[in-house]
Formats: sequence, C-alpha cells, structure tokens
Amino acid sequence: MLSSPSRRGLVVRLLASVGVVASALATGGVAVADTAVAHAGTAAPACAYQPTQLPGVPGSRVATGYVQATDGGRYFGGLGHWSSDGLGGDHRGLVWRDGVVVADFGSLSHVTGVNSSGDAVGGTESVEPLTWHDGRLGRLSRPPQNTRHFAQASAVSDTGVVIGSATFDDGTVHALAWSIHNPTAPRDLGIAGRLFALTDISDDDRIVGTFTSGSRLQAVTGTVDGGFRPLGGVDPAADSSATDIAGSYVLGTATVPGQGKGAVLWRDGVPRLLTGAGTATLTDVNSSGTVVGYEGTDYSRRTAVVLSGGTRTVLPPLPGYTHAEAMAVTDDGRIAGRSIRSGSDAQFVPTVWSCA
Repeated sequence: MLSSPSRRGLVVRLLASVGVVASALATGGVAVADTAVAHAGTAAPACAYQPTQLPGVPGSRVATGYVQATDGGRYFGGLGHWSSDGLGGDHRGLVWRDGVVVADFGSLSHVTGVNSSGDAVGGTESVEPLTWHDGRLGRLSRPPQNTRHFAQASAVSDTGVVIGSATFDDGTVHALAWSIHNPTAPRDLGIAGRLFALTDISDDDRIVGTFTSGSRLQAVTGTVDGGFRPLGGVDPAADSSATDIAGSYVLGTATVPGQGKGAVLWRDGVPRLLTGAGTATLTDVNSSGTVVGYEGTDYSRRTAVVLSGGTRTVLPPLPGYTHAEAMAVTDDGRIAGRSIRSGSDAQFVPTVWSCA
C-alpha cells in the first residue's frame, strides 16, 4: 500500500460539517460518529489513537522526515533528513522495520513502496528508480527507449513485481513493470498517457492506476500479464482515478451514478461514494476498508483523519506538534505519516499512531 504527497490527491466536496473536525480535535483524537460516511466495512469501536515518533536517519543531528508507504504489517517506507550540524543537509529514503531503520537509499532519495519481505523501491532527484533487495541498494534498468526523460518506481508486491512509468524519447509516457529479482529487464505495459499512471499493487499482483483516455482520466485495474481495464460502476464519461489497493478494496475518485462525485471506495468491484470524506485528501486504504488522509492544503496546517466503519477520527499530533498527516495504514489498523510543528521553525517528524 502506497502513498506519496507528490502523486496523491483525492480532494472532494465538503459534505461533512466543520464541527466534526472541531469535535474530534477537542477530544484528542477520539473517534466521532459520522453518519455521512458510506463505508462497506464492519463498524469499528471508538479508538483513542496514540502517536509514536519513528527515528530519523542514524547519526543525523535532526530527526525530521515522514512515512508514506507500508507493506501493511511490519515495514514502513519514507524519508528522513541528514544533517551533520543541524542546519544544512539532504534527504534520504528510509525503510523502518518494527520501528528501527533497516535501509538507507542514499543522498537525495525517497522510498515509495515496500513489501512484507522488506524489499523496497524508490528513486532519486535525478529520477533514477532504485531498489532495496537482499540488504543491498540497486537500480532498475530503464527501457532502451527511455534515455533522456523521467523514470520512476511506485510500488512493489510481495512476489517482487515492481510497477512504475517512464517518458520515452518520443514523448509518450508508458506504464512499466520489473521483477525485483531481475531488475535489468523492464517490461513495457503500453502507453498510459501520464506519469505516475500505475500507483499501487496488491499482495497478489493486482495493479491499480489512472490512464489518460482521450481528454479524460480513467481509473484502471489489471495485471502485468493480463493487461488493464476500466474500473466499473462509475460514469464512463467523467474523470476517474484509482490510487490504492488492499484486499478487496480500491481507493480512488469517480462519479457514481445515483450517488454523486468524489472520493470512492470500490469493494469487489462495486463503488460507493465516501460522502464523509469532506475536503480530505485520501492517501491509503487497508484490507479492512479503513481509509486515511488529511485535511488542508498548507502542509504546516494539516489535520490527519481516519474513516472506518462509519466513524471519522481526527488523529492527534505528537506532543509539542500542532498538525499531522496520515499517509499509510497497516492491516492491523496502525497509521503512519508525520506530525508537523507550524510556525517560524516549521518541521515534521515520522509518526505512527496505534489504537490505545
């Protein structure tokens, strides 16, 4: 399950009142019932989430960073900042296992996906797709038609299938796949029309993403060998997108006939509008259908939210911090992202929330 600030954005119309957020903030993150949440899962009990800070880059004088991906269990992926003096420095892609940093992708890097074996994918600011496999950092080979432009890796499945995209030298954008066991052999999955077209892959290698179809965006699903098809149950004449997959659930946006337009959760291929999402940017879903995200456009003033079983919950930041983002959710309900301190010394640290 993957989440990335640069590619996620399920901003929908305000359908829930501001009072929901205010009430949850006043209770320190205790769940507040939201009858507007159309959710296919089983109702969950109220939960008081407690935040814990993850460590930053080992040896760094600063602890800043964030989590944006999880395997759904023990592993998280994201980045931390390196500084020898507490002033300048760079960012480095990190993988955490059980709260300990176990992989460092090097200077000016980030991690976008991780699987249950600890394999991870990411990239650098020079847009080189990277892997972590068997305790070693490696590179994904580019297709021969991609020598001058962007290439990226989005996610990796438990079987080692890596998905991503690249701009070919003729200007077309193609969806790509690799095996983490054979990273020198990229597979061209066809023209996708946009970067970051393939966004997530399930444990059993089902892929979701968003292709360009004429002038429209189209949510798609499929496999490396079977190709792609539009996700059903939505208005084919309207834009749609798919960003995350876990178990029988797919998270995205669409117009659902008879329900409206906004954030959508497909379950076994059937879409339902998440009318309780408000203006939230939704970033991940787990195999129980729990959805996470954040309210707000200015990163220093965001509010982390959880939608689960007909309940909307606001997550409290770490003590001493003022705001938060939720970017990833595990299958046992832990949520990861960052706590943010606003003001002149604005900073953020990687954070995991657990149900108390």
